[in-house]
Amino acid sequence: MARTVERPEGTFLRVAGGSGKYEITIQNLDGPLQFQGRMVDDQIQFERNGVKESIRPTNGAGTGMKWLSDKSNCLTVRPGEGYCRD
Repeated sequence: MARTVERPEGTFLRVAGGSGKYEITIQNLDGPLQFQGRMVDDQIQFERNGVKESIRPTNGAGTGMKWLSDKSNCLTVRPGEGYCRD
């Protein structure tokens, strides 16, 4: 099962897989990047550019992005990097 969450500028976060192992695709302005992730507690952890990152469910305010503040179905990697479904 895959879940894709997009932002207006064409960037998106896609999480596919299950049973604790996930394929993560992050499309940014430079193009798509893929990572392998695993479930740890209530977050999906992965490594990007030598840094351990995690994806966690939040609301729009939890993304740290003002224009998403009224959303409720979001995933956040770090403050300022969040993705919400409409």
